[in-house]
Amino acid sequence: MRFRGPIIVRIVNCLTKRPYFLIRACDLELDAGSIERITRICNEPDVYDWLFRKPLSGKPYPEEKARQWLEWARAGWSANSHFIFAVISEAKDIAAACQIKSNEDVAEIGYWASHTHRGVMTNAVSAMCLLAANAGFRELYAYTDEGNTRSEAVLSRAGFVRVPDVRSDNRSRFELSLTGLPCKKVAPKRLPHPASLPVTHPAGAGGAPPVAADHWDATQDDS
Repeated sequence: MRFRGPIIVRIVNCLTKRPYFLIRACDLELDAGSIERITRICNEPDVYDWLFRKPLSGKPYPEEKARQWLEWARAGWSANSHFIFAVISEAKDIAAACQIKSNEDVAEIGYWASHTHRGVMTNAVSAMCLLAANAGFRELYAYTDEGNTRSEAVLSRAGFVRVPDVRSDNRSRFELSLTGLPCKKVAPKRLPHPASLPVTHPAGAGGAPPVAADHWDATQDDS
């Protein structure tokens, strides 16, 4: 599977109707501002409790793990082994992230979003699925922990279907066949190509190079 070139996908926050941008996480600055923002999001209760409380034994998500996450994102895109995307606001604030965890044609996904940017996650996941279909992936799947109804709702709205899965850890499996995408849920529309879109965190170093990319509008009226 291979994605074509640098990526900027325009999505819409279904609650505020404001535009956001899905980009490769490797195009974020690896600086103090990005690290601080990711650390803060990963310590928000809705993210921390579902993703990090158990593996971190209740200890706070540290800045070092945020740095490692950024480095892991860069390594994945460089090796074409896994693919992490970031969602940024018009103000270049990191709002959310989603990922395809392997380069197999049937691959697992994951995602998280800040509570301060509610309304972006479904459209971000939907846009990533369209990119994955165009890159050659055949099917994507995700697991949700028992009780994580918000995560289940994101997957359902993005077109994933819950399937029977014999597991001992009380998690549910959702699958999405990418055959036939693009589909109605992610309707692509060519946008005017701006001269540039800097993708640095506002607290980061200035003067970062712009990302040249294809621009798409992937909108869906839900959160």
